[in-house]
Amino acid sequence: MAALILPLISNKNEAVYDSTVGVIRRLLQSGVAKAGDPQRASEILVLVVKREHLPSHLLPGPFAVGKSILQSDKQLLAYQIKSVPNYEHTLVWVNPTTPDLREEQRFDPYPDSVVPGHGGTSFHFVTFPLGSVFADPSFDGEAARSEALIRLRGLADHFEKEHPAMHKTNTVDYAVLYEGEIWLELDDAETIHLKRGDVVVQNGTRHAWETKAQLP
Repeated sequence: MAALILPLISNKNEAVYDSTVGVIRRLLQSGVAKAGDPQRASEILVLVVKREHLPSHLLPGPFAVGKSILQSDKQLLAYQIKSVPNYEHTLVWVNPTTPDLREEQRFDPYPDSVVPGHGGTSFHFVTFPLGSVFADPSFDGEAARSEALIRLRGLADHFEKEHPAMHKTNTVDYAVLYEGEIWLELDDAETIHLKRGDVVVQNGTRHAWETKAQLP
């Protein structure tokens, strides 16, 4: 099983984007991180972190007499992609655009797009199935695409017809491998093997995810 935590931040948010680039540079200078050729458009940064538990849906609430309060504390249910066995997706949070933090923030579990717009963010928890699922003669690729277009609105539109798993969005993506192992495919069929605790930072990178291990 390969489980990824995927926060996405719009590339159009210049302040956040510049801050991300600054963090990458400092990490590279400190020798903590590894990266590919910095001249490549699809620059990849891989870090190693430790993570033991996935928190429940904890939301600090709006100001109440100058104090922070807890607005919500609940477990989120994963959505099982019906057309793809063992493929689960959970949308943890989404800000379609830059939020006005003076106002109460509300979570939309089924937004118009799971990909954030200008100044927005989104946070996903995904369990990927084995690659053999897609090679099985019974796999219905058209059904999977149709379901993704409904459930993963704004993201599934970016999947390529020639290579259905490959996609890119105008976002900064932070992917944390929470469990298992997975392979990240880039341009020219380059692949990177990731294990539990690895983190990938992608800046509008064209990519695909594939699980080759024996367990989903």
